[in-house]
Amino acid sequence: MTEVPADPPAVSLARHDTEVLARAVIQWAEKHDSTLLESYSDTCLNHTWERQASAVQMTETMHDSGDTSYEGEFRKQIARKNLKTMLEPMPAIHPSR
Repeated sequence: MTEVPADPPAVSLARHDTEVLARAVIQWAEKHDSTLLESYSDTCLNHTWERQASAVQMTETMHDSGDTSYEGEFRKQIARKNLKTMLEPMPAIHPSR
């Protein structure tokens, strides 16, 4: 069971990297444009760091929102508000009329 939570994020990162590479190869093959191939590493690395930052934020929020001996009552309440905000559904985007 300990490996199950660790597998989906790795698969998600791999799928993202594969999609970025596929778009880059298609652009190179169809348009002889290597721009996406040249930015592949930076694009994928940026995405990986965004995912890592999100995971750290969620982990810290989960820890802070529990036991007050960890960071105190103030941090607990702030973390609980942050957690509630993170878990709220995204508002629907309505096109302008």
